[in-house]
Amino acid sequence: MRFMPAVLVLAACAGPVQWEKEGATPAALDEDSKQCSQQARLAATAVAAPPPLPQPGMIGAPIRQQDQYAMREAQEFQSCMRAKGYKETR
Repeated sequence: MRFMPAVLVLAACAGPVQWEKEGATPAALDEDSKQCSQQARLAATAVAAPPPLPQPGMIGAPIRQQDQYAMREAQEFQSCMRAKGYKETR
């Protein structure tokens, strides 16, 4: 599953994230999470682009394509879950 690296990156930075929605059953959360994961994977793949080339005066290394993909996928997943009415808790 490609989504796991993004989750692990976010979890390492901010601690474990759980999604809650009033009245949602564990089965509904699981189904919504699967749908959002699929949607996020497709969206991240559609916009994946090669990393930018270093520019004169650029500080640090460009973000690797793999990292860009993971960040985009995580953002898309979070947006999808929020759109379904879930809130993040730690």
